[in-house]
Amino acid sequence: MPELTDPLAVLKERFGFDAFRPGQAAAISALLAGRSAGAIFPTGSGKSICYQLPALMLPGLTLVISPLLALMKDQIDGLRAKGIEAERLDSSLDEEDYRRVTADIREQRVKLLFVAPERLANERFLNLIRGQRISLLAVDEAHCISSWGAQLPARLPEISQRRENPKSGTRAGTHRHGNTTSGQRYCRSIRHPGRGHGEYRLLPL
Repeated sequence: MPELTDPLAVLKERFGFDAFRPGQAAAISALLAGRSAGAIFPTGSGKSICYQLPALMLPGLTLVISPLLALMKDQIDGLRAKGIEAERLDSSLDEEDYRRVTADIREQRVKLLFVAPERLANERFLNLIRGQRISLLAVDEAHCISSWGAQLPARLPEISQRRENPKSGTRAGTHRHGNTTSGQRYCRSIRHPGRGHGEYRLLPL
């Protein structure tokens, strides 16, 4: 197993790549240093690595908010094939699978948990993650945030405040290359109330 202090070693051992693609190292370094970051990548250029790799190096749970169910399933299948503990909570799960996933979350056997944006408005889900140590909150396909409705982005700071150690968690946003307006909107939506010292970096890569 690679040393969990060396991102390049983790990249090689767990993801099978010998080097970072342009922009990945900058986003990953920001997150591992405890800073929040937003990154804009062309389609297929490896934006998901920007939060998946830090998730393996951080101590707690990484919560991934993704609007696309098919993409969510593909990413989880890929992570599991690499031996990474990834799960999802969505409406397609039957009761047996739901119970299994929630039990694994409570027992801290999940490293990455993928949920749809509407899950943030579900009190059952919020009660589930209450008390969990959330080290990283990632919003994948963050360019979709403007279509989620006003209440859902407002939940992002609330989720962040549920971290066991408020200083330990960072936030990441990734979305496809295009206009930066949605990325800037995402950075504003996750800002902590009353925490003016927080840093939110939009990295157009």
